[in-house]
Amino acid sequence: KEFDIVKFSLDAIDLKAFERVDKPYSKDINKILEGILRFSQIYQGQLVAEVLLIKGVNDSANNLKLIAAFLKQINTARVDLSTIDRPSSFKAPKLSEDELLKCSLFFEGLCVSLPKRSIAQAKKLVSCGIDELLALISRRPLSAEEAPLILEPSAFKHLETLLNHKRITIKKVGSLEFYCAF
Repeated sequence: KEFDIVKFSLDAIDLKAFERVDKPYSKDINKILEGILRFSQIYQGQLVAEVLLIKGVNDSANNLKLIAAFLKQINTARVDLSTIDRPSSFKAPKLSEDELLKCSLFFEGLCVSLPKRSIAQAKKLVSCGIDELLALISRRPLSAEEAPLILEPSAFKHLETLLNHKRITIKKVGSLEFYCAF
């Protein structure tokens, strides 16, 4: 094994969105997916998928479902989900943090890393009981970085209880840690 982590980009599977976002030399998305799949079968390290979402271009439910289904097939260690943060070659509106968070829910069961937020940016803190938090983490592992920014203090304390009772674990993916359900 020469590399511990390999990161690849997969912004769209829907052909129209793929052509608009990636402007590919080859428009055969199936060949690209087949190559990623074959590589994933021989690669022994961690695969990280980078998904860049553009509002109204590749953030449709259909495209997100296709990407998530494919990433689950190849045992992706982490999904770095982001939106536009610098000027692009075409008018590319960015998603709000709330929209990006909603998009992340399509990646149920995968470790999803969202762009860093500050406490000032986190407008709505999640308040939930211990069972609700466990259900949330079962659907979408929660990054250790993100947890204190989106969970109310009482919900954040539930993480320690869940860890102590071995209902969740901490999984390290590259330099990031995620709370994951067993």
